Amino acid sequence: RDLQRAKTLQFSVRKQQTFRKKSFAPGPYTSKDGAVTQNARMEWCEWKLGHFKGIPETTKANEDTSKPLYFWQLYSVIGPERIEELVRALYVGIWNDYENEWFRKHFVEAVSLEMAIMNQAAFWKDAMGGGPAYHGGYHRLRFKHAALARSAMTRRSAGRWQHHFRNALDKVDLGDDPRVRGVLTDFV
Repeated sequence: RDLQRAKTLQFSVRKQQTFRKKSFAPGPYTSKDGAVTQNARMEWCEWKLGHFKGIPETTKANEDTSKPLYFWQLYSVIGPERIEELVRALYVGIWNDYENEWFRKHFVEAVSLEMAIMNQAAFWKDAMGGGPAYHGGYHRLRFKHAALARSAMTRRSAGRWQHHFRNALDKVDLGDDPRVRGVLTDFV
């Protein structure tokens, strides 16, 4: 199944190196905890708030857009297709960043574009309440990033990654919920 998904992504990336905004069906989407949802939620609460009091654990977003939305509820609002499109826009931007080869090489030398999109989308779907999609969970995430931390995960690289992420946010239809963009920005 993963191989078929990678082939589909490979075709779509080859087909469109430029990015066109797509429209998607509105939510709500069925959501549930994934392999990384709980750990990511706990780390976010500790880092942002210093506590867990009053923070909902549910992966279903409150439909009242005046109420807070949390990253582990994003899947219920934007669904899998928007997450995949956001990741695709992000990584196509990185792969095409020839002006910053020092940054680009950390990605293109490590994995194919198709696999980068597939893995990142799986992680984000899992963390954002899409259920178990990222196989290996938090342990795999930490293992994969341990080697990169020394060479690629610098302030300069983070700034460049954020640049591509902001561009991706502008290119993808995030839906009608006004909370989504801010929560996505906070998530990364």
